[in-house]
Amino acid sequence: MAEAAISHYRLQEKIFEGGMGRVFRGVDRLLEREVAVKALHPELARDPDLCEQFRQEARILAGLRHPNIVSFFDFFEEDGRFYLIMEFVRGRTFAE
Repeated sequence: MAEAAISHYRLQEKIFEGGMGRVFRGVDRLLEREVAVKALHPELARDPDLCEQFRQEARILAGLRHPNIVSFFDFFEEDGRFYLIMEFVRGRTFAE
């Protein structure tokens, strides 16, 4: 994937794709830290119920504090697409 940018985040590589969206490893260019960027699939962003479900996920993540749960940093919409920004944790995949 060629590097892309949304807001002040630079997307570096896709690390997962699921039914609702994709997750990328990225960099917060303002704070110079690695992040995970979850992007709702564009075709799903046209469904108000799915957008609300994605917003609800952001609200839930924003309220969680636990050492075994990634930190939540940001939620926003840009050009009709919705994004969650979270702590990026290096490690093995579930498959591994």
